[in-house]
Amino acid sequence: MPQWIRARGGPLVTAQGADATSSAVGCDGDGVTGKRVQALYVYVDGRPNRATSFRASMRSWAAYVDSMFGNSAAETGGTARLRWVTNNCVLNVPAVKLSSAAETNFSTMISELSAAGYGRNDRKYLVWFDSDPGISSSCGLGTISNDDSPGPDNLNNQQTGYARVDFVCWDFAESHELMHTLGGVQLSAPHSSGHWHCTDENDQMCYQDAAEVVLTYPCADSTHSDIFDCNHDDYFSTAPADETYLSSHWNTARSDWVVGGEVAPEAPPLTVTAPTVVFLDGVGMTASAMLHLAWEEASDPSRLGGYQLQRRKGSGSWSNVTLPDDSTTSVDLAVTIGSSYSFRLRAVDSEGNPGPWAMSPGAVVHRFEENASQVAYVGKFKRRALTGASENFVRKSAAAGRVATLTFSGSSVAFVSTIGPSRGMIEVRLDSGEWQAVDLYGATTRTRQVVWTVAVPAGTHTVEISLMGSANALSSGARVDIDAFLVR
Repeated sequence: MPQWIRARGGPLVTAQGADATSSAVGCDGDGVTGKRVQALYVYVDGRPNRATSFRASMRSWAAYVDSMFGNSAAETGGTARLRWVTNNCVLNVPAVKLSSAAETNFSTMISELSAAGYGRNDRKYLVWFDSDPGISSSCGLGTISNDDSPGPDNLNNQQTGYARVDFVCWDFAESHELMHTLGGVQLSAPHSSGHWHCTDENDQMCYQDAAEVVLTYPCADSTHSDIFDCNHDDYFSTAPADETYLSSHWNTARSDWVVGGEVAPEAPPLTVTAPTVVFLDGVGMTASAMLHLAWEEASDPSRLGGYQLQRRKGSGSWSNVTLPDDSTTSVDLAVTIGSSYSFRLRAVDSEGNPGPWAMSPGAVVHRFEENASQVAYVGKFKRRALTGASENFVRKSAAAGRVATLTFSGSSVAFVSTIGPSRGMIEVRLDSGEWQAVDLYGATTRTRQVVWTVAVPAGTHTVEISLMGSANALSSGARVDIDAFLVR
């Protein structure tokens, strides 16, 4: 059986005719379906119906009630508002005429409202009773069920509720009485007054409701009187800690009449894959080599704020790599041949929260000259001096079928040769795969050019350079220079 709880006294409010500039309550769905708070204006038979005069004010007061739920939820990192009965997103406030007996007897009011169709078990009724202060000295009354069980079957989450605010307490007791109908404050709460209120002020539901009740003031800020549940440990919290009272007892923030009622789950950190590292094709090699780093988009591009790329030389410290813009997914970097480099990448969301690092392991950038022991030849290649070539020497041939082979261990390899007006065609293949044709012709001679490159799974691999003995129509010869290989 629901209990009837009387509110503390409040000031006389005469807000008749107040404008509705802040009268919007939360709009949810069709405004009718499901569990909702139904606002009612009630007047006594034989007295004027003043609904038209006060309806705008009531809508404004309801909006303030909504804001109180939202502000209270924000203290624990969540969101909350009530689900109201609305018509085209405007609070519905029908006028209901009751007998004079309903003015002085809460049970009679409930019976007469139920008979008039306002007794649905999917409704909590907020009743603005246009009472005569000389007849009814009440400030407010609310129903509550003695049930502190934590689940959705809690009686306060299943039964009709009535929150009555008499004329002397309009724009004062609405939130208090509605909270009772949702189940606050249970007698088992840590700071229960023993009379369905709390003792730890300042709090919307706390006051000295009996002579023996002793109040404490852990939330001393007076503005906290408009917040539910000081320290959020008795009846309302969107994020109760494990093994606390509200994690194992009824928590009104979980009410079906409340929209939200819990902390929105944090979006997962953005994740990325480690950058693919490959030598940059079509550039010249010096004491440095050019690497091309590329990566896939972050796990949720719609939340992306940008990427952070860092590199480390040897065992040194990490340093940031400047990226051209927030959405870039590749960058070219110069690295010193003979040194080891590591790279790591992470995505940062639009709120500035970084995700985890994805690492490209460290590896030394090696250069193998044309006469290195790792390079084998099939057929005759003549070693010749060439100004501008790597170490100023190349191995050259123009005959078809001549092959240069490099066996290496790494995850990226590049072939370095000469581009020029008398250079021919080659075919390149990795690990006995498909042959790829490469044209070494160029209008001007350019030495130490990276003419072919590929990224491979880390391990031991073989790359073959096979001379085709031919050239395109613009070339005056078919010569091919084996200059060097780059490996990382």
